[in-house]
Amino acid sequence: LGDPRGSGVHEGNDLMVAKDRPLLAVVDATVRRIYVDNGTASQGNMLVLRNVDEELTAADGGDMFRLLEIKAIVACGLVGGGKLRALMGVHQTTARHWTDAEIQSVRGIAERCWATIEARAAEEKLKMNEQHLRAVIETTPESVMLLPAEGAILEANPAGLRMNEVETFESIAGNPVD
Repeated sequence: LGDPRGSGVHEGNDLMVAKDRPLLAVVDATVRRIYVDNGTASQGNMLVLRNVDEELTAADGGDMFRLLEIKAIVACGLVGGGKLRALMGVHQTTARHWTDAEIQSVRGIAERCWATIEARAAEEKLKMNEQHLRAVIETTPESVMLLPAEGAILEANPAGLRMNEVETFESIAGNPVD
């Protein structure tokens, strides 16, 4: 490579930058491209590079990885909605033969992380839906009351309070409905 500054890579503000992009973003984009180009872009499929010097050309990003002294990579794709959303991986500064156990460990960690991310996203969506429903119920001009099968009032909106001629929910909470 010669002088990295001559190739568009330079240091600035304690951050290496390649062509005005943070170098980690360039690494991420390169690994994503390799992952997708290898046809491995599905949940749980692995990108395994044991020796970057032997397996990647300059056009594949090999020079960039060599500049960063990355010689081996194992990465697992996190796919959602049929699209590659993220890659979780491990790299090493020396070439190495990744064992099946190491590859499976990265896969397991990535899948657990993705499951956690999806669960949190679902929880956030549920929370937003509940807030939306609450806003609709609270602002609707019609009476809305939550009643279980036995008929005791569990919840009422302001219109329901007016219909029952009370000012606070506590005044009718638990009362049976005829």
